[in-house]
Amino acid sequence: MINRHLPRIVIFGATGRIGSAIVRRLAQEGYDTLSVGSQVNVLDELPGDHAVLSLRRGDIDATLIKDGDVVINAAHAMATADIAKFCPQGISRLIVLGSARCLTRFPDKAAEHIRTAVSFLENSSLPWTVLHPTMVYGTEGENNVNRIARAIQQFHVIPLPNWGRSLIQPIHFSDVVECVVRSIDAPNLSGRSIFIGGPEPVSYAQFIRTIAATLQQRVFIVPVPNFVLWALVWLSPKIPFLPKIRMEEAQRLLEDKAVDTAEMRHELKVQPIPLDVGLAEALSPSQAKV
Repeated sequence: MINRHLPRIVIFGATGRIGSAIVRRLAQEGYDTLSVGSQVNVLDELPGDHAVLSLRRGDIDATLIKDGDVVINAAHAMATADIAKFCPQGISRLIVLGSARCLTRFPDKAAEHIRTAVSFLENSSLPWTVLHPTMVYGTEGENNVNRIARAIQQFHVIPLPNWGRSLIQPIHFSDVVECVVRSIDAPNLSGRSIFIGGPEPVSYAQFIRTIAATLQQRVFIVPVPNFVLWALVWLSPKIPFLPKIRMEEAQRLLEDKAVDTAEMRHELKVQPIPLDVGLAEALSPSQAKV
């Protein structure tokens, strides 16, 4: 049942994996929701009101967003400026899902889009909050964990540069959803970027061993020099049985991707799911398709 004392929530990207989970979670909390997306069949399965729009075509209805609304951009950070154009000054908050990828030291178009979006918001007069999740796992059909799981099951060998010592901090998708929901009415968040991640950083090697342990499979970490890694990037699209590796993915294997989650814990009041617990759920037969 809708609680009329709560603000209406307009969710862009509502047909995506994270966006649809946000809509369902908000409906459980009694929020009046307006889901915005381009996939009619997915919108029809979501609770609340729907609007069929394509951000890529720029066909946003100028009357869609009203004073008092909370607007969530779960589509892509690069759409932030287009969404903001149609936000009246009287909105309660604009919440944007960015990515900790913005911290990369390597050239990366996706990271640049996120930094551009944050810069745009910093120069706007809207009340905004950006949440930057680390690697997200656990949604149905996601490829971060499932691709590694398939490789472990097929080959039992994972090549990694630097013995897999680089750090990552994967976050379960349900924690991302919870952070978005908590951001709606959390105080003192306006004009801030907050990084959200798993409970603690782990090395790539530890991450892969935890996946293998969850699958009850053996795995061997094979250290590879950088030139071999670049060769795998070149070969992976050409050899059918090899997992596809993009250049930006390979580069990011060489850098730490750990974040400080103090604001997530203390201000959003979200305690992230432990990695082994999240992986057990993500790789369960009912969730994972590996």
